[in-house]
Amino acid sequence: MHLLKSIKAEYRPFLILFAGALLVHLFLPLQWSDDAVFAKEASEMTLMVFLRGSSRLLTDTMTYLFARYHLLWRLCNPLVLTVMAIVISRLLTCKNAVLKNTVICIGILYPAMVIVDAGFIATTVNYLWPVTCGLICLLPLQRLCRGGRVRWYEVVFGIPLLLYALNMEQMCAILLVLFVSGFLYLCIKKRPSLYAGIQALLCIAGLCCTYALNCVGDGSRMEREITRYFPDFLNLTLWDKLELGFSSTLYCLTMDAAYASAAFLAFTLFLAIAVFRKTRKPGFRCAAAVAPAFTLFFVTAGLLPARLVPFLPFFTGGMHNYLVSKASYSFSPLRDFLFIGICTCVLCSIGLLMGNTRATLTAFVTLAAGLCSRMMMGFSPTVWASGYRTFHIMFLTFLFCSIMVLNHNPTLFRGKRELEKASA
Repeated sequence: MHLLKSIKAEYRPFLILFAGALLVHLFLPLQWSDDAVFAKEASEMTLMVFLRGSSRLLTDTMTYLFARYHLLWRLCNPLVLTVMAIVISRLLTCKNAVLKNTVICIGILYPAMVIVDAGFIATTVNYLWPVTCGLICLLPLQRLCRGGRVRWYEVVFGIPLLLYALNMEQMCAILLVLFVSGFLYLCIKKRPSLYAGIQALLCIAGLCCTYALNCVGDGSRMEREITRYFPDFLNLTLWDKLELGFSSTLYCLTMDAAYASAAFLAFTLFLAIAVFRKTRKPGFRCAAAVAPAFTLFFVTAGLLPARLVPFLPFFTGGMHNYLVSKASYSFSPLRDFLFIGICTCVLCSIGLLMGNTRATLTAFVTLAAGLCSRMMMGFSPTVWASGYRTFHIMFLTFLFCSIMVLNHNPTLFRGKRELEKASA
């Protein structure tokens, strides 16, 4: 307790997060789902045999190590979780640092420790760790874009961190866009940066390597997964894959009674409360209420007996692929129209709450990055089989936007007495 009081208030949430996560990690069950499979394989195989046919060499190496030595993961993962919270805090500004750090520490627990449908070790090493490494690499780029300099050790350590982050296909695509865009911005507006240039080239190389390992050659990972999970995948056109990525994402967020809809409901309820406290205009209030109301209605309807909601298959037909061994594809213009309407309402709420054009654009781009990171799964035959862990980055963008809203509306959630004291 004395140690906690001696630390600045804004840093206490990180210490509590690390201590709590370390305690919980010591008792987490690690013999289920993919963790059990990898533990068995790691005990019988050498590392080289384990990596045979792998398309994620670095993350699979760490999986092999932790599958053999569970205690090592139990000690390392709380540290990575805490580092992610600190890095997100550094990337985002907020007038109330204590509130910001508290929200971040609570918010990252959902994608990091709840969405672990492949097992704790397998999911964190393949999602939490690459995302953390990628965010660390973005800190120097952010400083460069603001006119600062990159330190030599950030270049040296940034390379292995980026290589690990690029093992995750979703992170690879996002970092490619960010680093190439950042490098071009620096060349035009500031001055060329060796750091941004190297990282941009590595992202391009990582994307090419990912494509080669996953899609090229006999017995590629893509061929194996098509046969196992989605036999009709080869018949899908480019448009079909884009639509599948969009509709499967929004279906999980708004109609499926599971992890994704819970996170989306929490995010949209937060936006709705903020809008209701900020304005009395009925148009904005109705728009803010649409997303949470729609989600609550369809999630609840999905839990009821089929005879009570005979209209439901008309909207959700062909989307219940999590429960089948072989996925299928169906296109519904009405369903997509509803999903586009939901997205529009969310963007309207964000625009009202953010105020100025630059902040609104930043929030829009952040949400778009999260949406695209999940829509990418439409180009994979494991669009359904990979589970809810593929929403990891998208959930973090919800957290990012929530912090942005708090930063631009510092008095929005204060009571009348607090406002009177502040004005006095």
